Amino acid sequence: MHNMMNKQQFIEMTVKEQRTIVIRFKNADEFVRGISREVNEKYLFVETEECSICKVVITDIIEIFAIQSPSQNRNVSKFNSVETQENGNELDLIIAQFKNLNDD
Repeated sequence: MHNMMNKQQFIEMTVKEQRTIVIRFKNADEFVRGISREVNEKYLFVETEECSICKVVITDIIEIFAIQSPSQNRNVSKFNSVETQENGNELDLIIAQFKNLNDD
């Protein structure tokens, strides 16, 4: 189902469900992890450990993963920007990084 969504719809879904998300931005090699809290036409507001609420420009997001783990089974959804080039291992690395974390 998430494959048919555009980026705005995918982000709205993460806000509605208050999902833990992992984001990659244009011109950045690092990923940011937080909880999707609010969205408008231009910005996504994410609660992270580094800052209580970060304002993210939606057009700067090139990859976003929505992680939901209410039980032992993880459900990871992903939105890729058209300009993103996949290497296939990134999703596996993300899952491995957060494999032992529990949602608060």
